[in-house]
Amino acid sequence: MDIFNVFRKRKNEPAEKDDTAHTVSLENAAAWLDEQFGARIKEAEKTVMGMQSALFASLSKTRKVFLSLGESTFEGDSRVSAVTNMTKNSLVTRSVSMIDKMELPEGGDYSTLKDFANKAQKGLEELNKVSPKQAYLLSNYFGDENREISAAMKEAEDKAKEMKGFLETEGRIMQLRERLQNNTSRMLSLLQREKAEKVEASIRAEMSRLEGSKKQEEKRLEGLVSGIEWKEMERSIETLNRQQEEVAKIEADANQVLNTLKRPFKKLQHLAGGRDSFPDNPFREFVANNAEDRLARIIGDAERNAAEGNIRLRPKELKNLKTLKGYVESEVPGLKKRHRILTESSKEMEQMIKKSDLPKKKAEIEEELRRIGEELKIQWSALDSKINERKQSEAEIKELKRKSEKLVREVTGTMLEIKLPAV
Repeated sequence: MDIFNVFRKRKNEPAEKDDTAHTVSLENAAAWLDEQFGARIKEAEKTVMGMQSALFASLSKTRKVFLSLGESTFEGDSRVSAVTNMTKNSLVTRSVSMIDKMELPEGGDYSTLKDFANKAQKGLEELNKVSPKQAYLLSNYFGDENREISAAMKEAEDKAKEMKGFLETEGRIMQLRERLQNNTSRMLSLLQREKAEKVEASIRAEMSRLEGSKKQEEKRLEGLVSGIEWKEMERSIETLNRQQEEVAKIEADANQVLNTLKRPFKKLQHLAGGRDSFPDNPFREFVANNAEDRLARIIGDAERNAAEGNIRLRPKELKNLKTLKGYVESEVPGLKKRHRILTESSKEMEQMIKKSDLPKKKAEIEEELRRIGEELKIQWSALDSKINERKQSEAEIKELKRKSEKLVREVTGTMLEIKLPAV
């Protein structure tokens, strides 16, 4: 019996079950497999490498017979022979190119060997797909070569099928070793990262420090805004706002009356060839700036020129001039006095408020609280990310452990429990 037949009798037999539980540490899992099944692994490697060599030899033989077909020529009717040889050459070129792609792989790991067997099997299946015309020409004009090709391909197909079948049965012990080595290395890497980083604890410590700083700043802010000085400043601001509102109302009410002079003023400017515009805030322009005499002259000039016919004013405008004249004489002095008092008081109060460092202190505390809040958001995000990462690692470790133990049971029949180290 040749070496390729050693495992055939066991091809469809499940692994004999061993219900004795073997508990092995994660670090020693791969070594345990070599210790328990090292001889079997070496035997499988020797077998599959022999199968690979035999398969490659069959592929080389198939390539050689295709090249021999390429050297053959059909002699006959010129038209028939031209078509026949051209079809034959096309088939040879295609077939040799496909076989060349089934090159011998480097390395002897399970995945590489399995890939080579699959590629060879699929490639040979493609080689068998010839058109009816090609099949007819080969069988009728190149019978001997066709039989050699069929025999070589059948041999290669059997070798590919045999190698693939072995890898899917007894050869899985090689896959088990690779998977177990990869899985344990990955699990150890994940566990070592969790053990080394200690990031979660560091993040939580920083968040605790920030929360403490936040409470201190909030206490400072509360003490500031509840103090006597802050209350006095708030009252001053309220008073200032009321005064400024009253000043604005004085100006608005007065301007409503003074603006009745706008059209007469424009008429006077046109008469005199002037280009001055009526002020937007006549109360400030004429009254607050102590220019009541100028205002009175404008009213007087408007009345006189209207009477002389130099400018034309509507009856209502003439009536408004008289009303405005009385308003300026009777109401404006009191408004001016009140306006001046409020304005001067507001300026003094503004200077006093500006000199206070309380708003600056409040702004500084609020900015610090904002900064702490942003930093806490960053830390929360980092913590969530780390927790998710840890959970993913734990889930991956659990799944790798389950798969490793299951694969050992399936391939060897042995019950293995991989013991994880404490983090």
